[in-house]
Amino acid sequence: MFRSFVVAVIAGCLAPSGTARGSATSPPSAWFVDSLIKVFPGDVGGTHGLRTPEFRGARNQHIAVQLAIRSSTRLPDLRVEVKGLEGRDGRRISNVEVHHVAYVVVGSHTPDCPPEELVGVAPGWYPDPLEDFPFALEARRTTPVWVTIHIPPDAVAGNYEGLILVRSGGRVVARKPERTRIKPS
Repeated sequence: MFRSFVVAVIAGCLAPSGTARGSATSPPSAWFVDSLIKVFPGDVGGTHGLRTPEFRGARNQHIAVQLAIRSSTRLPDLRVEVKGLEGRDGRRISNVEVHHVAYVVVGSHTPDCPPEELVGVAPGWYPDPLEDFPFALEARRTTPVWVTIHIPPDAVAGNYEGLILVRSGGRVVARKPERTRIKPS
C-alpha cells in the first residue's frame, strides 16, 4: 500500500503540468512599470507595477511607457503595437515607437558604490539596448517593451485612449488599455 502511494506521488511529480498537447496555457502577464525602473528577467508579474495605466505629458514632449511581459510558456514571434491614442474629439496621436528591451551582462558594479544605490546583482543580466520586433519571449523570463509617444506641438489638451496589443504568431495574447493625458500649456 505504501509502495503504491510512493509510486503515485513520484508519477505525479514527473507528469507535465499545463504544457501537454491540447491543454490550455495561461495568458502571459503584462503590466506597466515606471520608465525610470529597471525590469529584470527574474521579475515576477506585477513587480514595480503602476496602479493606473495613465501617462501625462505636455505638447511637443516625448513620453516613455514601459510594459513588462512574462509568460509561463515560450512565445515565438512576439510583436507589440499601440492602437488608438484617440481623444474625445476624434484627434489622434500617431507618432509612436515601440521596441523590446534586450539584456546585456554586467560583470561587476561600479567600485565603492553604496549598497543602497544598487538595483540588481552583478554579474547579471541588465536591460539596455532597444531592439526591433519580432523576438521570442522565453518562458519564465520577463522582458520589457519600451513605448515612446511623441505628443505633437498642436495637440489638444485632454485624454487620449489607447490599447497596447501583444501578439505571438499573429494571435493576440494580451491587451492593455492605457490613457495619455495631455496637460494644457
